[in-house]
This record gives sequence, structure tokens and C-alpha cells, in this order.
Amino acid sequence: MSNSKARNKGNFGISKKTLIAIVLFIVIFAGLLLTATFKDLQVSRILTKLSLPGGQYYADDIFGRMFETVGCAPVYLMLSFAFHIIFWNVILRTKDTLLKWFMAAISVGCAVASYYVMYKDLLTYIIRQIDQEDFLKTPFIGFSLLFMGCITCFLGTLAVRNFKDETIKDLLLFAIAVIIMAAVANGLVNVIKGPAGRPRYRAMNMDSAQMIGGFKNYKRWYQFSGQPDDNFLRWYYGSTDACKSFPSGHTCSAGMSYGLIMLIDALKIKDKKKKIALWVCPIVYTGIVAVSRIMVGAHFFSDVLVGGTIAFLSMLLVREIFICKGSHFIKIK
Repeated sequence: MSNSKARNKGNFGISKKTLIAIVLFIVIFAGLLLTATFKDLQVSRILTKLSLPGGQYYADDIFGRMFETVGCAPVYLMLSFAFHIIFWNVILRTKDTLLKWFMAAISVGCAVASYYVMYKDLLTYIIRQIDQEDFLKTPFIGFSLLFMGCITCFLGTLAVRNFKDETIKDLLLFAIAVIIMAAVANGLVNVIKGPAGRPRYRAMNMDSAQMIGGFKNYKRWYQFSGQPDDNFLRWYYGSTDACKSFPSGHTCSAGMSYGLIMLIDALKIKDKKKKIALWVCPIVYTGIVAVSRIMVGAHFFSDVLVGGTIAFLSMLLVREIFICKGSHFIKIK
């Protein structure tokens, strides 16, 4: 390694840019988490004042409902894009064998599944808001969502083919990084939710919850208590996800848009305006989703802070391993 390259590396081989980003983020995160620890309830009361009437579980606010519906879309869109990239890499790089077409079929199937789950997630929140959840159980809806997933996959596959062959090849490590980022971040959020058992603000806001103390059941983010019995949750809250406030899955899924930041290194983007856009857009979108989740009473400040942080740190991890270092150790021709 040359002296110039050595100077750009820390003691553990981490690039200085990544190290600076991590240290800066830790300082900001620590300050925000400390604030959230003592001001969670107050922040929620301020932001839900005009959107969540007393006694209700679901908010009436259009802004909150809209981002509750579309907030998770980035994780599905990023995964679908990654599978499109893998599909074309298989087609371009692999010899014409049965294994080639099997791998291509798997990639297409995964892309269709991502689109299908995205559409189902969107429809679920829309139907839930109008209290018509039985509508989702009809076979017609399932077939319709699958058809939409297939059509979107077909169009997405054609769109990616318009990229230059070299660009598609350069994006292979990016695609792998996105898939691992989504698995690590969202997996970690779901692993934490159960043991945490933190009641949502809107759950404690319900009239039925007053019989068991209402906001007296408020817990800080670090007070893990486990999940109550499902029958108990249905009886008092009418929902089995009433005690899954910490951390925020919506914010983590929105934070999958942080994967766009990896494009800067994957495609060696030099244009400053493009770099700024690839940083600012994911941060702004994730921030908007985070605020909307507090507004509808689904999460507290600390919930969305930790959910977004898990997504961001997962991005930094896979970026360092697959994008910054991967291109040096993995020779992909």
C-alpha cells in the first residue's frame, strides 16, 4: 500500500471518511438519545396534539397516514433493484447452462416477491385505515397483487437493462450489500421489538387502556419487559402490535434509502451535486417518515431515532465491507 493510501486509513484499515462519519454520528446520536430518554413523552404529546384525538388508536392526520402507508417502500424498492442487478449480472457473466437460468429465475422470483410484499403492505395500511381488513382475505386481492408484482418486475428488469454493461457489473457488489443491509437492519429491529415490549403512545391513548392505567404504563426505551399475552393485547388494545413501539420498523425500512449513498463509491461518482443529492434525499425522507410515526402515536422519539440509526450503521458496515474493501479483495470480471 502506498504512503498516500496508508494515510487515508485508520489503525484498523478503516477509511478516514468512514471513521469521521462514524465518530460524528455517534456524538450526534448520543445527544439525541439522551434528550429522547427524558423527553419522549413530551415530544409525542406535542406532535400528536392535532392528529391523534384522545381515546383513539389510529390517527386522523392525512400526513401521518400517508407516510404510514408509503414509509416502508424503500426497503422493497432497494431490494427489487438489487435483484434486477443480480439478474443481469447472471445473464451477462454466466455461461449458458441450466445453472445460469436457475439463478436468473431465483433473482426474478425474489424481485417479484419484493414488489408483491410492497404492494400488500401499502394496501394493508390503506384498508386498515378505513376498517375493512376482511377485504384483504379475498383470493382476488392476492392474485391482483401478484400480477402487479410480476408486471412491475418485468418493467424494472427492462429499465435496468438500459444501463451500460459495465455499470451493471460495477453494481453487483452494491446489490449484494443492499440485500445484506436490509437483512441485518430489519432483522435486528424485529429481534429487539419482542423483548422490549414497549407500549405505543397510541395504545396508551385508547379509552380501553385507561382501565389498566393508560399512560401510567409508559416505559422508557431501555426498560425491556417482554410481550404481553396476545389475548390481553386484543382485549385492551384491539391489536397485537400495541407493545411493539421500540424500535421503529417503519423508520428502519425508510432508512434503507441510505443504500443510495453507497452508489457514490460503487459508481465512483465525482459530481458534487449528485453526491449531495444521494446524501440529502435519504436523510430527508427518513426524517419525514420518523416525524410522521411520532405524529400518529405509533412511536416515540427514541424509537424512530434507534430505528433510523440501525439502518444508517448497517449501511456504513456493508459499504465498508463490500464497496470500499470488496472491490479490492473480490475480483469480479
